[in-house]
Amino acid sequence: MFRRPSAGNSRTTRGFTLIELLVVVAIIALLISILLPSLQKAREISRRTACGANLGGFGRAALTYAEVNKGVLPSSDHNPTVSTTAQGTVSGQTATLVGYNRAFRDRRTATDSIANTNDGSNTRGWFKLLRGGKNAYLKGKQLICQSTRQLRHNPEGTRATIISGSGKEIQAYDFDGGLSEDGPAPARNPTPGTEMAEFSYSFAVTLKNGGPGGANSGEVWGHILTNTQDPGKAIAADRNPYSNHIEPRRKLTDITRDGATFVIGGYGHYQYKPDKLSSDMQGFNPPPIPQNDDDYQTILRTKKTVNSRNHKQEGQNVCYLDGHAKWANNPKVGVDDDSIWSNWVYDPRSPQGFKVNKDRLPYDAQPPSGETYGTMRAKSNWATDSVLIP
Repeated sequence: MFRRPSAGNSRTTRGFTLIELLVVVAIIALLISILLPSLQKAREISRRTACGANLGGFGRAALTYAEVNKGVLPSSDHNPTVSTTAQGTVSGQTATLVGYNRAFRDRRTATDSIANTNDGSNTRGWFKLLRGGKNAYLKGKQLICQSTRQLRHNPEGTRATIISGSGKEIQAYDFDGGLSEDGPAPARNPTPGTEMAEFSYSFAVTLKNGGPGGANSGEVWGHILTNTQDPGKAIAADRNPYSNHIEPRRKLTDITRDGATFVIGGYGHYQYKPDKLSSDMQGFNPPPIPQNDDDYQTILRTKKTVNSRNHKQEGQNVCYLDGHAKWANNPKVGVDDDSIWSNWVYDPRSPQGFKVNKDRLPYDAQPPSGETYGTMRAKSNWATDSVLIP
C-alpha cells in the first residue's frame, strides 16, 4: 500500500516573478550607470599617466641630444627672410609649417644642392629626435597621446623614413603635413583640417623672426634653447588648443631618388581660427575671445576651452627643461606665471619690454589668428617666456 506524503514533507519549486526579474535588472543597470563613469575616469587617468610618461621621455631625449650637441636642444635651420610659395606665399617668419621639404636635408632642394630655401618648421627641428633608426632618441609612438582616439591620431605615430612603391626607403626630416585626422590628403587635392595625425604634442619655438616690425626691423625675436636655461621653462605639452586649423599648402607630389619614386604628402600650415565651429573640431569648442588683457588672464585660469583637446579640455601634461613632466589644469604654468600657448604682451615703453600686471607679472598675449599665428616669438631677452606650437 502506498502512503500519501504528509503536507509537511511536500516541496514546491518557485521561480522569479516578472516583477522580481525586472527589479534585479533595474538594480544591475543602476550599478552599471554608477560605476561606468568611475571606470571611464580611471581609464582616462591611466592614459593621462602614460601621456605624461611620453612627455617625460621626450624631455630626457632632448637633454641627451643637447649633451652631444654643445648644449643646444633640437632646432631647425631657419631663414626668416625667405618665404615659401607653393600654393600661396607663406611668410618666412612662420613656425607652424609641418612637412615642408620633409624629404630633403636641411636647406637642400630635390637635387640635394644648397639653395636659399627656408626650413621654417618648428616641428622639423624636434623631428631630429626621431632620426637615427635603432639609435634614435625617440620612437614615433612616443609622440602620440593615448587619449587622442577621438581626434584620430595614429597610435603608431610617425615613421622616420619615406617608403616608395617598390619598398625603397629614404630619410624623412619632418612629420607628414598632409596626414590629418581624416587620413592621407586626397589624391593631389588637400583639404583643410583640424588635427595632424602623426604627433599629439606642441613644442617650444626656437625659430627667429624680425619682431613686430618685420624682418628688417633691426630687432631679432626668438633664441636658441639650451640646457643651461631656467629648468622650469616649458618645452613641450599636449597640443595647443589654439592650433585648430590646418591650411593645406601643397598637393601630393612625386619625387625621384636613386631610381625610385616617392609620393610626398605635401605640407600643412597650422593656424588659429577663432570662429571655427565645434562640428569641424570633433565636437570641441574653440577658446573664447577675450575683451581685454585682464579678461584674457581670467579666461586662461578658468575656462576649460583653453586646455588641450587631447584630454577633452580637462588640462594638459607639460614637459619642462629639466626633463620632468607634470599635469596642469590650466596653461598658466610657465616661469613667471607664463601661459605656454602664447608670448607676453609686447610693450616698448616698459624697461622689460613687456606689459606687467599689478603683481609685476607679465601679461600673456592673446594668440593672433590666421597665418600670423605662426609668428609668435619670445624676445631674445625674455629668457623664461615659453611659446609651444603648433
